[in-house]
Amino acid sequence: MIAVTSPGFVLFAALLFGLYYFLWTPENFAALGARAMQAGSYSRAVSRYTTACELDPDNLEYAIALADACVADGSYTRAERALVVYEAGIVARLNPLRHCVMV
Repeated sequence: MIAVTSPGFVLFAALLFGLYYFLWTPENFAALGARAMQAGSYSRAVSRYTTACELDPDNLEYAIALADACVADGSYTRAERALVVYEAGIVARLNPLRHCVMV
């Protein structure tokens, strides 16, 4: 068993954190989505762009790229939903009190 304070454990934990922090970014997932689109793997592109949109829901480019990938994959309803979800998120952030009940 490895002691939690051992240098090997700390190095391993730091490596995992670094991989997660620097590789799990919306930019990386968008780049993977673009690469999948170029390769013709549209379902993989949809998956990668979906992750990019979840990590950065304010990015219009990711939402449009996701919609394009969905159309290429034949998922027209999902493409529309991607744009509606983006728009709904923007509206909710611009008007945070729209869900409040006035008494």
